[in-house]
Amino acid sequence: GKQRPAIQPPMPSKYSFANSELYPDGDETIEAGDRFPLSIFFPMSDSTPARHMFFYRKLTVGRMIDQIRDKYMPVYSTNDRMYAFVVRANGFCPLSHVDRLCEIGPDVLRQGDVVVLEVSPSLSPTWFAKLANRQAIASVN
Repeated sequence: GKQRPAIQPPMPSKYSFANSELYPDGDETIEAGDRFPLSIFFPMSDSTPARHMFFYRKLTVGRMIDQIRDKYMPVYSTNDRMYAFVVRANGFCPLSHVDRLCEIGPDVLRQGDVVVLEVSPSLSPTWFAKLANRQAIASVN
C-alpha cells in the first residue's frame, strides 16, 4: 500500500513554552510603550522551559540576563557569565552585554525575537537545529 508520512516525534518538553505570548512574564509596572517582548530560551543544560517575557526597553542585555537569572535560574552562581544570542532562521547573532535593548536596532534584535541564553560565548549548532524544527524562529526578509 501507500507509505504513510512519518509522524514527527514531539520535541522535548523543554522547547514548549511555560506561558502564552498573550501573557508574557515581566514587571507589570513597566508602561506598555516601554516594554520589549522577547521569547527567552534557557541554556541547553537547564531544564527550565522557554518563556515569553518582556523587559524595560532601556535595559542593557547584561541587566536583562541578570533579571532572568535572578527569577528563573537561581542555581547558577553569579560568577557563571552568561551570553545572549538572538536566533533567526538565517543564523544567530551574539548580543553585547552593554547594549540597551531599544538601541540594538531592528537589523539585529526585534520585539518578539527568540533569544537563547547560554553559558558559553558561542552557540552550539544543536540549538539551531532544535529551534528550526520547532519553527520558533522567524525568517528575515
